Amino acid sequence: MKRVLFVTSSFAPVAVPCVYRTLKFVKYLGEHGYEPEVLWVHGNRSRPRDQSLMLDVPEGLRVHVARSILGRAMCALSAFFTGRPWIKEDHAFFAEAARLAKRRHAERPFDAFVLSAPPLRLPLLGIDLARELSIPWILDLRDPWGTFTPKLECSARVRAMIERMECDAYASAGRVVVVTRGMADQIAGRFPDARDKLALVHNGFDDDEFADARYEPTPGLLRLYFGGTLRTGPDLDAVVSGIEEALAKEPGLRDVLRIEITGRRTGDMAKRVAVAGLGSNITVSRPVSNREFARKVAGADILFFYLPWASEYAYSMKVFSYLRSGRPILAVTPPEGPAARIIGEFDAGALSAPGDAAAFAEGLLSYYRRWRDGGLATRPLDERLKRFDRENLAGMLAGELDRITA
Repeated sequence: MKRVLFVTSSFAPVAVPCVYRTLKFVKYLGEHGYEPEVLWVHGNRSRPRDQSLMLDVPEGLRVHVARSILGRAMCALSAFFTGRPWIKEDHAFFAEAARLAKRRHAERPFDAFVLSAPPLRLPLLGIDLARELSIPWILDLRDPWGTFTPKLECSARVRAMIERMECDAYASAGRVVVVTRGMADQIAGRFPDARDKLALVHNGFDDDEFADARYEPTPGLLRLYFGGTLRTGPDLDAVVSGIEEALAKEPGLRDVLRIEITGRRTGDMAKRVAVAGLGSNITVSRPVSNREFARKVAGADILFFYLPWASEYAYSMKVFSYLRSGRPILAVTPPEGPAARIIGEFDAGALSAPGDAAAFAEGLLSYYRRWRDGGLATRPLDERLKRFDRENLAGMLAGELDRITA
């Protein structure tokens, strides 16, 4: 069995988006001929925790944690002065991470490593490790990175430095894995020399999380669920207005509609609910564990999906869990975006454009009338969804590792 080191900013039980993709690869790669270990680069950053993620950590997995008192202090200073703690701390963490990787490689050599980015500067560590360890590596871009980073604001000098980092990383990596075709096209367009290194490995769902998750309707209640980040903005006003419009058109809906929103960043949704007088219909609360999220997704009558921008780089990972559950989706997302396309491909829900309160209201009312007249059935599991199963995706990554270690 070949050995692979996963280099990541954070790891389980830390509950941030960058953890899930690496965790699922690590969970299933053993079935595809690779023994993984993990190098956790920013080991003493403060992050929320979800102990249910530890259920996915393979027994006996070696996790090497880079800790740096200097890096921690620089992080605090950078956060205080700039609000961007990742700018100035990395050197100390990278030095410790490189030391750990070299020591472990000397003990039991790795055949390759996979580095998951962002954070922005983390691929610099990949370039150094490739030189120090003399092994091939994969740059796994789970989100837009480098000059493609959304809302990147920097001077011309800093942008030039970032572009040099991109060029160096694409030249050093044996393969560059992305999560959408749009990401691949953008990178190939700006960095033609990377075109032949690009490979598509989507995000997805873990079928194991749905093993004990079932749809069980609550008599007399129409339950709508959203879990995750709900960003404040004018598009959210339209959602609230759409709910109010639906309640006005169907007075009976007010007595049965229950919308549950859980998440760490829910903007000012709780305030909007109070102002609109919807407290009996909408609850906003803290995030739940990953396993509880899957149970809520599978158990809801309707799933609310909210992604009010049309980025070709990525679409929220939750769309795959939503699709796997088979429950109807009520989506607010641009019709030309990848999230709308994939929901449409599986005929999985009602779509409304961001800001279109009337369309959102009509989608909600359509589901309400179907529920009232006989219920909302769960869609049978579509065989085409298997391409998004995390176990199969780990096999795709193993194929890319085979290519660079042959």
